[in-house]
Amino acid sequence: MTRISSTRNVLTWLGLLLALTIPAWAALLAPGYFFGAHDAHHSVFYLVEFDAAIRDGAWWPRWGPDHAMGYGYPFWVVYAPFAYYVAEAFHLLGLGFTAAVKDTFLLAFLLSAAGMFLLVRRWWGDAAGLIAGLLYTYAPYHLVNIYVRAALAEFWAMVWFPWILLAWERLLEKPGDRRRLALAALSLAALFISHTVAMLFFTPWLVAYLLYRLLLPLARRRLAYLPWRRAAAGERLKSRLVGVPPGVHLRGRDAGSTRRVNPAARRDAWRSDLRAVVRAAQSLLAAGLLAVGLAAIFLFPLLAEQRYIGQAVWVRNSYQVETNLIYFHQLFSTSWGFGYSVAGPDDGMSFQLGLAPLLLAVGGVGYSVRRRGQHRGLLAFFLLTTVIIAGMMLVPAAAVWQWLPLGDLIQFPWRLLTLTALALAIMGGASVQILAVAIGDERRDVDHASAAETNRRPAVFVLALFIIIASAAFLQPQWTPITARDESPLAIMDFEMEHPDMIGVMQGTQQPFEETPLLAQYLAGEPLQKAAIIEGAGTVTMLAHGARSGRLRVDAATPVQLVYYTYNFPGWTLTANGRPLEIITRPPYGLIGFELPAGTHLVTLRMGTTPARRAGDIVSGLSLLIVVLLLWRKRK
Repeated sequence: MTRISSTRNVLTWLGLLLALTIPAWAALLAPGYFFGAHDAHHSVFYLVEFDAAIRDGAWWPRWGPDHAMGYGYPFWVVYAPFAYYVAEAFHLLGLGFTAAVKDTFLLAFLLSAAGMFLLVRRWWGDAAGLIAGLLYTYAPYHLVNIYVRAALAEFWAMVWFPWILLAWERLLEKPGDRRRLALAALSLAALFISHTVAMLFFTPWLVAYLLYRLLLPLARRRLAYLPWRRAAAGERLKSRLVGVPPGVHLRGRDAGSTRRVNPAARRDAWRSDLRAVVRAAQSLLAAGLLAVGLAAIFLFPLLAEQRYIGQAVWVRNSYQVETNLIYFHQLFSTSWGFGYSVAGPDDGMSFQLGLAPLLLAVGGVGYSVRRRGQHRGLLAFFLLTTVIIAGMMLVPAAAVWQWLPLGDLIQFPWRLLTLTALALAIMGGASVQILAVAIGDERRDVDHASAAETNRRPAVFVLALFIIIASAAFLQPQWTPITARDESPLAIMDFEMEHPDMIGVMQGTQQPFEETPLLAQYLAGEPLQKAAIIEGAGTVTMLAHGARSGRLRVDAATPVQLVYYTYNFPGWTLTANGRPLEIITRPPYGLIGFELPAGTHLVTLRMGTTPARRAGDIVSGLSLLIVVLLLWRKRK
């Protein structure tokens, strides 16, 4: 009954938290969409491309057929797809493309709040979990990510941060628990296939956190041992001077009362702790490797095949790190806007840490320092990393970014605000300890004292109201109507015509372009003629064109050379009348070329597999099987 009551209490607090998040996502229930947000069109037309690939039989899409003005692009090789699987599920249930994206954002709101609640309640109770969940939900950058940037994938990366910490904390508690190991691996793998850039900066942060959690108890034991070593040296001196045996403490001037200290026992305890740390580290390493294995279906092709893709489009111009460093005052400025990040201090968007997160985090940390609150070591880590991360976003850190491996791939250093939002929410949750003092219920077991939680509820609700009101001005997007063009490949054409410098290219692309033979067909709404004869006489008839395949009939009066208006990329295969054809990369854009003799030919183009994709599929399949076995096996 106690367990049932506890579960009911947790669900009550969680339900209250989710209800209090309604103002954050209520705008998503309105008609229309905020297509003026930075990536709003992207978030929808990416889903259009993803859906086309799924319907063409690609259960794990690799190719976006309409990118690069119809030449296509291996978008899903470099872009983590998890959020679009969620959106595709909503779309297959009957929602339109934009509605599916909006519901995917909404689900992310709920899951991120729930994850933060479950994480923080472990340390400071349900009330702290509620406050932390609200701080995370209403964190300014969290709201920037949806209503200013419409960055769906990064928004989902923030979902996994608290869930990862929760899963890995539970694994630290019981390193030998196979189910906890499997869940830790699943949580981290979910991040890996949700947002590549977040993976690059969150993983080192997580490693630092786990090392801190592993070594902190060991350091405390060692520090407790060091004073004894100094005292032991003093005892040996006393034994020589006054004849007191080593290991006996004098109390005042009376040697009649003694207490023996056993140095061997202390050393044994420290060594036992060291062995426990090693065992825990082994479990953490196993979970990390399993996470990589689960995500191998995405990671292996990403690492092996990105060299065939032109990288400059991802790191130049507005994507340069140096252009997007911010100034110290911007961390505290309450200004809000829907513009872009630019060089200098006059950005059109907000990079603030937030009034409520800052005040409550200061309260939580300040209380723990002054009153020796619970889990001070954790708060010290979150405070230290927040300061370091905030410094990394500032202009003086430019030299550090040039030194960092893969630093250019981060693109926007202010993306690290995702981590500060996480840390500030956790530290802010700790502020409920102050309420325990205010109501005279400061007890060491306050985490699990339901009476204390009840007494604190009015004050907690006041804090919750403060958090919501402090962010109220950031909850209104710039609404625009939804048109059929927004939910079609024409949205890609519009974007690429407006921003030709952002058209994706291959390494084999020798010169940029601003139009293709397919562009006029897209704009006119005509069926796409994806292939053409460039030398010889004959006709080409398109029979079918999908996201990862195409079929055509070639009636060649003479030997012919043809171009298929699609980038050549590993995995493409060509057959003519069932026989393999050699693919020739056609300059200057790196398109698929091939040759045929005179006669009638049925030509099929299909995106197949590669060694990296095959290896990723196998490793992910085996890793998933391991996870199933770990979850299925009963605890011993």
